[in-house]
Amino acid sequence: MLETLTEKSYEEVKEWYEEWQKENAPSKDMIQHAPVTSADDLVSHLREMVEAGYTDDEIKTTHPELAQLFNNGQDQV
Repeated sequence: MLETLTEKSYEEVKEWYEEWQKENAPSKDMIQHAPVTSADDLVSHLREMVEAGYTDDEIKTTHPELAQLFNNGQDQV
């Protein structure tokens, strides 16, 4: 595969990669939503949710514990 990619232009490789990302992105129904309790879990899980197409409001609704993490217990996010 590397040989095939190196023979292509940058734009062709970029286009191929973007299409590959779309095809391999997680879908909303594939993601498990355990409460986020560590910084590492937070970053990877939020990235996964964004890649699956979750909106900010959907993320806030799914993870109300984020309000406490970012606002010292206040309910605003």
